[in-house]
Amino acid sequence: TSTNTFTVRIPADQFVRRGTYNDEIVVSLYQGQANQPAQAVLIGQQSVSLTSVTPTVAQIALDGQGQTTLDFGFLTAGTVREAELFFRTNAAYRIDATSEHGGVLQNVFQSGGNPVPYQLRVDGSLVDLTSPALITLGLTVAGSSTTWETIPLSVTIGPVSGVLPGLFQDVITFTISNF
Repeated sequence: TSTNTFTVRIPADQFVRRGTYNDEIVVSLYQGQANQPAQAVLIGQQSVSLTSVTPTVAQIALDGQGQTTLDFGFLTAGTVREAELFFRTNAAYRIDATSEHGGVLQNVFQSGGNPVPYQLRVDGSLVDLTSPALITLGLTVAGSSTTWETIPLSVTIGPVSGVLPGLFQDVITFTISNF
């Protein structure tokens, strides 16, 4: 009698669709000479079931990073800055956006002045960030690619008349959810 241990390794850093993956391995025992495998006699077989569960995974980034700053410098109406929204998921998903200041740039140093409006376009479509609720940018019920996909974003500065001097900003948060 001999006892042997076998290890099955699943290579790391794979990004596969969520679900349960199964396989069966048949281990066979033969009697004979190692230098004459064609003459070996099958003595017994045993099946081994393998199961691996892949959970739901979703990742999102702006320009390949956790956060991105679009610096407009001196604000001028019509100025545009662009970025790429990267995402990947192994299940059906939706992407939402929300604005800290309701889709306008607020003066960080001086309150009470006029805000600076801007337009956010996602894949060429105008997004209305005036609502405090999440705005759904994309929705796919069939699942997504397990490779990184990108969506172009652009922000265009609106009228800047009547604003007090200062630093203007807004924070847009993009969220990816699986279902």
